[in-house]
Amino acid sequence: MQDGQYSIYYKDKLDASCGKPRADVEASYIIHIKQLESGYLQVAFVEGFEQFIIASCFPTIEIPSLPIQNDEKVEFTVINDAQYGMCLSQNSLPDKDLLHILDVASKAGACSTESVFQLIQTHIVRDLSIILLKELENKHELGEGEVVLEKNLNRVKLCKRELNSLAVRVSTLDMKRILDDASGDQFDSLLADQWSAIGSETSYQNTGAHFTCHELNEQGELSCYEQVYRTWTPSQEKQITRKIIKID
Repeated sequence: MQDGQYSIYYKDKLDASCGKPRADVEASYIIHIKQLESGYLQVAFVEGFEQFIIASCFPTIEIPSLPIQNDEKVEFTVINDAQYGMCLSQNSLPDKDLLHILDVASKAGACSTESVFQLIQTHIVRDLSIILLKELENKHELGEGEVVLEKNLNRVKLCKRELNSLAVRVSTLDMKRILDDASGDQFDSLLADQWSAIGSETSYQNTGAHFTCHELNEQGELSCYEQVYRTWTPSQEKQITRKIIKID
């Protein structure tokens, strides 16, 4: 991959009924990714690390705020192994700024620094997997148009590939029925609306939908990514949104 800078937006929203509290977390941050020697990447946070760490820990660990100085440098070395996957190198840990941040976060969340580090690692690896197109698999090599990847009584998964002179756009939509004999479901309505259901205000009782869209530039690298995950049940509606844009 080429070195690059990415703007990332993440939101986890929960609307609960039955008098339960509403919980939201939102983060905007910018990272710079640099290829080091073979099998290693450097991820440096340009801005927004405070928001990133709070969102990464939520809801496992709730951190109200972090007194992080804007000039504190935060960098991670990531091992990218073809066989074993990605993880943060322990070489990141001697960094004094990072150790200080982990200590502050663990005290604010009443947890161990190891727990904070593991949650940070999960989200960094998640972002990198998207940027490096690991989650796209070979779907970008499909023919233009829409295909059904999976279909049964309780699940339908679609893939759509669109081409223009500058980009390739690959979208997937995974729709599932949440089994509940007591209240039934609106899975058929979700299937009827399909792609339009993602941006709709309509609730589809006892169903879940997961939408992803990868847009690749002329060099075959990620230029834009969008993810929306939604579930609707009698007790709550949950939505997770993630957007990644290559800005440099």
